[in-house]
This record gives sequence, C-alpha cells and structure tokens, in this order.
Amino acid sequence: MTDRLEEWRARPATRFLVKHVVATGVTVGGVLVLLATLYFMLLVVAILTDGGIGSPATLPIGLLLTAVLMTGVALVVFLPVTIAASWIRHRSGLTYLYEIPIAAMLLVAYILLVAIVVGLAKAYPLSSAFWYASAVSLALLLALGVYWLCLQSTGWLLTGAERMVTFVRRARDDGSDDDERVRPH
Repeated sequence: MTDRLEEWRARPATRFLVKHVVATGVTVGGVLVLLATLYFMLLVVAILTDGGIGSPATLPIGLLLTAVLMTGVALVVFLPVTIAASWIRHRSGLTYLYEIPIAAMLLVAYILLVAIVVGLAKAYPLSSAFWYASAVSLALLLALGVYWLCLQSTGWLLTGAERMVTFVRRARDDGSDDDERVRPH
C-alpha cells in the first residue's frame, strides 16, 4: 500500500487532473442548480400570473445545453487561465491569495482578446467587442471564483488525505512492533 501512495505523490499530473475534474464538476453542477432554481421560480410566477408555462422540454434542453456550454468554458477558458495564474504566482514567489486577482485579470484579458479577434473577423466595431467582452467577463468571474476555490480545496483535501494515510500507516507499523515485543514467544 505504501508503494501506491508513493506512486500517487510521484505523479503530479494525476493530482492536476483530479483537481481540475472536481473543479469542473462542481462549477458545472453549481450553474445547473442555479438554472433549475431560476426555471422553477419562473414557473411559479407563470402559474401565479396565469401565464403560459412553456414546453415540458425547456428544462431538460436548457440543462443539457448549459452543461455542455459550461464544460466547454471550463476546458477552454478556466483551465488555461488557472494554469497561467498558478505559473505566474509560482514564478513570482507570491502566496495563494494573489492567484485570485491574477486569474481574474487573465480571464478579462483572455475574453477581451477573443472578442477583439472575433470582432475583427466578423467586421464588428471594436466598441461592440469591448462591451460584449465586459459582459461575458463579469458573468464568468463568479464561476471562475468557484472553479479556483474548488481547485484549491481539492488540493488541500488530497494533501490532507495523503497525510492521514501516512499517519495511520505509521501508527499501525509502530503498533505492530510494540505488540510483538509484548507478546511472549
């Protein structure tokens, strides 16, 4: 069993993957819960005001499209932004708290760059690209915060689990030596 723990520690890529999968799952799940809550609130309002309740396929289709969209955002936007923020923080020797504003600035710059490129490709005015980028950045900042917090929390939980396993193994190994000394042969 000790070999498995050492093997786990020797593979930072596995740790990296686990952290980002958990962060993506929690972020996508959180957005889906918000969407479902909003849907049911609007359904109650529609019923109370004698409005139409819409199609029964609205919620499932909305949840599916949102899950696909947010997974794409997590992979294409949050993943590179958090990797770059972590790299900048490590290279600068800063604490974890600086990673949040670095990631937020990188997110805004990334979205602005994409909006400018799309605006130029579609011949839109740059002012429109700037406003779209601002709106998208504001919408994604909360989700980025959740993603980053889940990323850090998962790392802390994995480190805590590794320490607990090491502690239990040492206690078990130390206890077995004491038992052999006390027992008569």
